[in-house]
Amino acid sequence: MSEATSRALAESVRTKLAATWGLGLTGNAGPGAEGEAPVGTVFIALAGPGGTVCQAYNLPGDRADVQLRSTAWALDLLRRAIRNG
Repeated sequence: MSEATSRALAESVRTKLAATWGLGLTGNAGPGAEGEAPVGTVFIALAGPGGTVCQAYNLPGDRADVQLRSTAWALDLLRRAIRNG
């Protein structure tokens, strides 16, 4: 789980599907820490026409909360990128 992994996921999705956009998420939703990454550590990448961006988050909550919040953040990142253009 890393920024590089989420970037690679987003770029691979975009390439393999011949899509305009690709999202990549990786992280630790729990139930326990993975190495040095505490529960809630998430990397979200978006690959698009202008390149790839990645944001790191430390989300609160249990496994279900982290999964739900990371999905919402990823979709919001995509929505903002499409809206801005």
